[in-house]
Amino acid sequence: FWDTLLSCWALLEAGEDPLKVEPTIIFMIENAVQPNGGIPYGLEFEYAPDIDDTSILVTLYGKMLAYYKEKDNQAKVQYYQR
Repeated sequence: FWDTLLSCWALLEAGEDPLKVEPTIIFMIENAVQPNGGIPYGLEFEYAPDIDDTSILVTLYGKMLAYYKEKDNQAKVQYYQR
């Protein structure tokens, strides 16, 4: 997950359209996050989140929330505030 998350962050920082990056971020949110709220470190460590991967996903989450607040898209703001 680390490479994917860093690539998304780099694309956003480079000025890429957030709408092009968003599908990957949503995939990560919906498929990579475990019940305790973090991304698992590995199969043998599912009980504990991998802090660096999780922190990058939270950063991307915040960037998307800010983007939709700026665009005044309340439906998407609610999605990212859940």
